[in-house]
Amino acid sequence: MDTGGFEMFVNHLDLYQSSEIDNLIEKYKQVFAKDKYDIGTVRDYEAHIDLMIDKYCCKRPYRCSPEDRREIEVQVSNLLKNNLIEESYSPFAAPVTMAYKKEEGRRSRLCIDFRELNKIVLPQSQPFPLIEDLMIKTVNCQYFSTFDIILHFALYL
Repeated sequence: MDTGGFEMFVNHLDLYQSSEIDNLIEKYKQVFAKDKYDIGTVRDYEAHIDLMIDKYCCKRPYRCSPEDRREIEVQVSNLLKNNLIEESYSPFAAPVTMAYKKEEGRRSRLCIDFRELNKIVLPQSQPFPLIEDLMIKTVNCQYFSTFDIILHFALYL
């Protein structure tokens, strides 16, 4: 079954069930990312962060190696080119750093250090539902799936 590049484990399903999943994926293929930059954007919403105090957070960039600097520039350039971020002129600034996965040949991920901003953000209370309540909702479900999103917790504000 062609899943557009993502892994799918359906060995435990019979031919009819596997065909149903295949049809479902084909029907909704437009919602699946084709690459790591195809994650969509929200154009009609502007994020607003409530602060406890009227203060700006402006931290200078972290020192990094020339290799890391080049990688940061490449990743930021790709994010700009794919319209996932845009240039901003703001009194707020947060440093970036690179996170590497040793087991994946130094594959890197750009991370923004928002710890200073987090110190002055007004907390929001959003309680999680009880697991038992969520389990009750699945009583009549036939299929369960898990999806590993393409960029983990990518969030560009």
